[in-house]
Amino acid sequence: MKLGFACKFLDSGLKQEFPFKSTTRTRFLSLDHAPRLTLLSQLAQTNLNNLYLTLEQLAQLPPALRMMRIGSDLLPLYTVPEAGPVYQEFFAELAPLFTRCGEFARAHDIRLSFHPGQYSVLASDNPDVVDRALEDVEYHALCAVMMGYGQQFQDFKINIHMNGKRGFAGFHEAFGRLSPQAQRMLTVENDEISCSLDDVLQAQALCPIVLDIHHYWVKENAFITPDDPRIEQIKASWRGVRPVLHYSISQEGL
Repeated sequence: MKLGFACKFLDSGLKQEFPFKSTTRTRFLSLDHAPRLTLLSQLAQTNLNNLYLTLEQLAQLPPALRMMRIGSDLLPLYTVPEAGPVYQEFFAELAPLFTRCGEFARAHDIRLSFHPGQYSVLASDNPDVVDRALEDVEYHALCAVMMGYGQQFQDFKINIHMNGKRGFAGFHEAFGRLSPQAQRMLTVENDEISCSLDDVLQAQALCPIVLDIHHYWVKENAFITPDDPRIEQIKASWRGVRPVLHYSISQEGL
């Protein structure tokens, strides 16, 4: 078993030593081209360097704690239409930084993942929302590929919810539009509002199922039991790769 960190790795003093830096779309659009390029380049390099420094910290932990979900703002504003062309002007300069992170993570057996946000809805009944969701998943896939992942099934995890009015049918259709690399990395989890574990198990032939214990408890008002027959279906969906599940608890009083 490995226990991982979701986006923020805190030290023993509950301090995040190497946080990602970001900016707002409003600030970015208020700038002329040259300062836009400088801003994004500096932010991206800072974040990739801070990711590496975080991985160095993780490598010092026991093997069971070497697992991390990387924040989606690794490349701030990457999917903003006006930012994409700016990134392309210096993207090649980021390649060594990506490579360094991926090679270090693999050398120290640090399992990595992304979790696109709640607005990335592949099963939406709005085609524009689906297009943006696909773009967001492909952005995360690009970052993983730049680190050397996406070459084989589940060498990296990009986890997403299956929420959306079109349900599994919409998810299935959108999945078919993803790049081969993104398909190899995508996983889907149950949530506490729209998609139960039974709903997401429909996707087990497409991609691995991530069981979220907390979401299950909120939606079903019960804890799933270890002998639940669906556990075997979840494990089988990973096709021999060690499964991932999400476990969290709410802080008392909140």
